[in-house]
Amino acid sequence: KNFDGEYLLTYLKETISQSMDENDSINIMIAYDDIEIASDNWTSCSEANLDTLFAKVMKRSFPTYSYFQPLMSKAAEFINKSSGNPEVVVFSNTDEINLGVNDKEALAGEILSMFKNQSKLHFVDLDNVNSLVYNYNYNSGNGYYETQLQSLYEKMSNETAGNLYYLRYHDIK
Repeated sequence: KNFDGEYLLTYLKETISQSMDENDSINIMIAYDDIEIASDNWTSCSEANLDTLFAKVMKRSFPTYSYFQPLMSKAAEFINKSSGNPEVVVFSNTDEINLGVNDKEALAGEILSMFKNQSKLHFVDLDNVNSLVYNYNYNSGNGYYETQLQSLYEKMSNETAGNLYYLRYHDIK
């Protein structure tokens, strides 16, 4: 919300072109009104290929609702057909998964079970608008604030040795 998708994708393309070369491979999936997949296969990160991939997924508005779960399902389907140790980077701006901590952990477990074991999941939480949520652990007596989906992303990134990044706490550029 309040984040320009075209800017994000342009910045992502620029970052990929600076940090990867034709020996690296990538694919892009974006949730619009349906799941848009830039390629049926991993694609070399040459400049021409990046232009082609991003042309297929840019120039449309992001929806105002979440396709997080169908997108993760499609990503798992694609990854599980791949060889090697693929990594997934998820950019998310959703706050629409309104679950308690235990239910978020259960959902994270369900999503993780869709991916083959060596897949590494990274999350970039772009939600910088919504209020933090206060959670209280009755067993330990400790309370803490977190973003809407922090515990969901944490469980999935921690269990796969991935990374978790919050726009709320860092600038993109």
